[in-house]
Amino acid sequence: MDQSADSNLVPKTEVVQNEIQGQKSHWDHVFSLNQSMYGTEPSAPVIYAIEKFNTMGVVNVLELGSGQGRDTIALLRSGFRTTAV
Repeated sequence: MDQSADSNLVPKTEVVQNEIQGQKSHWDHVFSLNQSMYGTEPSAPVIYAIEKFNTMGVVNVLELGSGQGRDTIALLRSGFRTTAV
């Protein structure tokens, strides 16, 4: 492969960082327009998950896409060690 062709490519980490920043900007804007767009009460899926996790003895929860944190708060209040991203 021609090395000179590679020198014109944008480094992969820069592309990823640009994508992340684009998503962050988008959601910052969306939430600034309507801060309670998803409500403040826990979602139905997290209520279901809490019930299941309790019966299974789950202690640690990783919540992906935590958004405004309404489900995170429900998990924490239910006694789970929760990491939200």
